Amino acid sequence: MKTVGEKIESLREIKGLTQESLAKVVEVSPGAVSKWEQDISKPKAKSMTKLAEYFNVTLASLMDDRSPIKYEHQLVFIPFYNNVQVSAGYGFEAENEDYDDLCIQACFIPNPKQTVALKIMGDSMMPIFGDGAIVFIDKDLCRIIDGQVYVFVHEGMVRMKILENIPKGFRLKSYNPNYKDEEVNASDEYINIIGKVIGQIQMY
Repeated sequence: MKTVGEKIESLREIKGLTQESLAKVVEVSPGAVSKWEQDISKPKAKSMTKLAEYFNVTLASLMDDRSPIKYEHQLVFIPFYNNVQVSAGYGFEAENEDYDDLCIQACFIPNPKQTVALKIMGDSMMPIFGDGAIVFIDKDLCRIIDGQVYVFVHEGMVRMKILENIPKGFRLKSYNPNYKDEEVNASDEYINIIGKVIGQIQMY
């Protein structure tokens, strides 16, 4: 197990901080941080609490030489459009845009401010995405990378498919081999990329 000093040094390096930078965060001298990391002295209660809060670790795991570092589970709230069904098939119309807040651990959502959650219906993306799964879409990731999964509006239908760039638009592919590939001519058909699928909660 790591000592208190080794833990502080490791957490500081993960954050990419110098001893001077960490000292400013905790409001102590750089010399104090240096002594902590060398295990010459230990932080006082106030400083230890600030360190735990800043590094998002439990106070008990930071103070105890016999315990590994344990991170606190930060939660974020993601808009969940429960009434907007995303098609893993041939398309559902988007009607109701009311949403609820879905609470999830922050470590799973890298960009929570631009992430939304939708429920998918259909079997075209099985076995990777099952009927009824909740998917998370990062709206900042709209540039199409071949082979990635995106949610988009196609001729008024909200859909989810693997997308590939083709000269005049996109190729829409499914994981389920029973569904044939489709080609969309972007100049003739309306298609609007909502974002890239970054994760899912599978409902059983």
